[in-house]
Amino acid sequence: SASALAVGVTAGAMTSSIGAPGPPVALYLTGLGLDKTTFRALALSAFMVMQTGSLFGQFVYVGIDPRVWGYALVLIPVAGVGASAGHSLCHHVSERVFRRLILLLLLATGAYLLHQALTG
Repeated sequence: SASALAVGVTAGAMTSSIGAPGPPVALYLTGLGLDKTTFRALALSAFMVMQTGSLFGQFVYVGIDPRVWGYALVLIPVAGVGASAGHSLCHHVSERVFRRLILLLLLATGAYLLHQALTG
């Protein structure tokens, strides 16, 4: 659909410019009214594709400092632990609480990005 395409383009642009694809995707998926399992699966899939594309684009067009590769290698296991913890916790969180947490994370992300824009 046109709205999904617009969200994808916006999230892709945000991924490669500021590294934050989450807000447009989360807002879109929230608007679809998906259950938490479907929401998580679609969000994680979209983020993996966008981050991979962004990394490839940066590698090809700008280059990536070797220190960044080192940081990435250190953070990969941490991301795995976080994903595993999120998967385990998801079973203990109701749909209502999940939706509230998503909105809280969106508000926190928006506040952080606004702060960075005003002070950075």
